[in-house]
Amino acid sequence: MRGIKIARALTRPALVAGCERIPLIALGMFCTMMAITMSLYLIIMAVLLGFIGIGVLRRMAKSDPIMITLYLRHIKFKKIYMSKPSIYRFLK
Repeated sequence: MRGIKIARALTRPALVAGCERIPLIALGMFCTMMAITMSLYLIIMAVLLGFIGIGVLRRMAKSDPIMITLYLRHIKFKKIYMSKPSIYRFLK
C-alpha cells in the first residue's frame, strides 16, 4: 500500500509565540494602550499583564490550538433551531 505524505505545516494551526494570533494581538494592543498613559503604575501593570496573559494564552493553545476560534464560532449559533420553517420567514 502506497502512503501519501502530507506536510505538517499545511495541517497544523498557525501559532504566534505559541499563542493564537487574534487574542495575542488583542492582548498586545490592550497592554500598549495601558503603557501609553506614561504612568509608572500602569506601565508596570501592562508589563505584568502582558507576561501573565502570554502564559495563559500559551497554556490554552497547548490544550487546544484553536480554542478561542471555536468559541467565537460557537457563540454565533442560535439557542434553538426550529424543526419546520415558518411560513412568515419570507415576509422579513
